[in-house]
Amino acid sequence: MNARKITVVNHKGGVGKTMTTASLGAALAVLGKKVLLVDSDSQCNLTSQCIEDVKVPTLHEYLNDDDIHIQPQEVSENLFIIPGSSQLDEDNNNIVLSVEDDADAATHYIDSILKRVEDDYDYILVDSAPGSGAMLVNVIVAADELLVPIADRFSISGAKKLTQIIRANKKSIKGHYLLTRQTNYGLYRQIKELLTAQSPESLYHTSIRQCEDLNKASAYRMSIFDYKPKSKGAEDYMALAKEISGVSKETDMPF
Repeated sequence: MNARKITVVNHKGGVGKTMTTASLGAALAVLGKKVLLVDSDSQCNLTSQCIEDVKVPTLHEYLNDDDIHIQPQEVSENLFIIPGSSQLDEDNNNIVLSVEDDADAATHYIDSILKRVEDDYDYILVDSAPGSGAMLVNVIVAADELLVPIADRFSISGAKKLTQIIRANKKSIKGHYLLTRQTNYGLYRQIKELLTAQSPESLYHTSIRQCEDLNKASAYRMSIFDYKPKSKGAEDYMALAKEISGVSKETDMPF
């Protein structure tokens, strides 16, 4: 087993990164895949959404001690998490300082951690913080591919900044856009046409409709599949999991 590592990322906040990481991970677990979630955001929203109490070392501790055995915490059957920590902001600053000593090594801290556990999982999904910084570079470098949520036109600008980061670090990586929080069909259609005009092969067939049940499930620290398995949110994220894992066959773009 060699995990497929996907970082969920956008320079802009509020686009559904954490919701997508948690819900996609839960969907893949329901499909029988063994999944590791990694919370690289100092706000720890993914951690709070998945578990009530942190009972294992956090990502911060792994970044600062190579000798700690990596022991993710179980969320549910087939689903595990490396929790985040508020001290990740401090780690981000330390990584910036370490660039002066070894610029290349400074971009591979997260990568080295994930390599220690990648043989134990089918998928590793990394939730990232908005904005830019050394930690963002690390989670991009560690990934095999990027999943970029797009909730509005401003999200596209945030995605373009990722391209600058990737080029600056000479990273070759594939990525896909995921349309999230679909409400206004007219606006959604415009954004979809804009993205497909640029790169049709980079847009997931699946899109995520606005669904209040997703927020309610998160508040109860439940996956959407446990909270309301027949909701639009459950339907959409399961469709995404099947598309990513290859369970469903790709068809022509639906437009």
